[in-house]
Amino acid sequence: MLIRERYGSLGSRLHRDQHGRFVGIAEWPDKATWQRAFDAKMDYGNADVRAAFLESLEDWADEPFLLMEVTDDVLERSVNPSSHQPGDQPVDNR
Repeated sequence: MLIRERYGSLGSRLHRDQHGRFVGIAEWPDKATWQRAFDAKMDYGNADVRAAFLESLEDWADEPFLLMEVTDDVLERSVNPSSHQPGDQPVDNR
């Protein structure tokens, strides 16, 4: 939430791979917005929060693993992630 509010990201998703590692994927409105946040090292403006974030990382790269441009977006966004359980079917609110 802090990165979205401070830097203008569109939010992120946290995934766990088959080895138990967590992978975060963030979405940005454009590369320039992401670049400004990246250049600022995603500083939260709160040293305690930043320290807790960095401590939680097992590995950190100097550059992002992937930088990609969205070409087609068909992700269902009407599911409330906090109430979604594994195996639940997406809700179609159309």
